[in-house]
Amino acid sequence: MAESRHSWPAVGSNVRANDVNAAIAKWGRLVTVCYEVETHGEHRGRAVGCWVGKYQVGTVESGREDEYRRFIESMAAEGLQATSRARFDRSTTSPRLWMVGEPERRPADAPFLPPLTEADVELHDEEAIHLDGLFQSKGKRRTAQRVGQLTNADGRTWLWLDGVLIGVLVGTQRAYVDHVLGAGLPATCSATIKRRSGRPLAVSVDVPDEREFGPNIALTLAAQGR
Repeated sequence: MAESRHSWPAVGSNVRANDVNAAIAKWGRLVTVCYEVETHGEHRGRAVGCWVGKYQVGTVESGREDEYRRFIESMAAEGLQATSRARFDRSTTSPRLWMVGEPERRPADAPFLPPLTEADVELHDEEAIHLDGLFQSKGKRRTAQRVGQLTNADGRTWLWLDGVLIGVLVGTQRAYVDHVLGAGLPATCSATIKRRSGRPLAVSVDVPDEREFGPNIALTLAAQGR
């Protein structure tokens, strides 16, 4: 599925606490969700369940189940499953599943890393000037989206745009970058470039939260479903 910068909760995670906790114990808080139309119970044929491995951990809210069901059926007609990444929040008593999967096809040029949190980028001065040149007009508020590439070096995580080293992500090195690259997967992410009147150019990236990764990070990020 295409993945949104915004997330929304599944419903019913609290009544499936045993399955939720079992899924977290096995996969961590960043998970791959498979969406399936319910085949049993009073809501069979209508409700859309959220599965992580063999565990059902929630249900798509009723206001959106129709569009998810149509997408699931269109994928099934091609022999494919409807999957996306999602995360469990860090509640110690009743974790909820937060989804980012939109019921539409994932674009071929979509960034690989899921957009679950925003991180600021410390720019090199010369690169701020270079990036500002992306905007045709001067002196106005503008926003541009790009696909960036992440690498780790010298204890920091670095952002590349169009083959140019732009700067470093605020904070310490993100270990998942090495996990992803080591698995032969692209550590690409969505980057936002903002020009703001009277303020320096700003760049941020939409990336996972490294605290949410479990032991199967490469498989989870590969979104291979169940």
